[in-house]
Amino acid sequence: RVATNHLWSNLFGYGLVRTMNDFGVRGEPPIHPDLLDWLAVEYRHLGWSRKALMKTILMSSTYRQASDRKSTRLNSSHTSISYAVFCVKKKKKKQSQYNHH
Repeated sequence: RVATNHLWSNLFGYGLVRTMNDFGVRGEPPIHPDLLDWLAVEYRHLGWSRKALMKTILMSSTYRQASDRKSTRLNSSHTSISYAVFCVKKKKKKQSQYNHH
């Protein structure tokens, strides 16, 4: 979770947990715990490859929208971020189904 939070912070400018070095009792809770957990599990499934996890995030439509609007931040509602990442997961699953047939 810490590694995925740092990677997220490097890409978006803020972490899913705002207190980057304190996930403990004194730290802030994640703004999207489900997304953080999903990213951590995905990171493990990708063989702990930061490059592969970064690609998963970078291929999300939300990240591409954010890079298209460099002067503006993402919506204050981070729900779209988690939705986009989960859509990438579904898309990858469909692609692997097509590759096996």
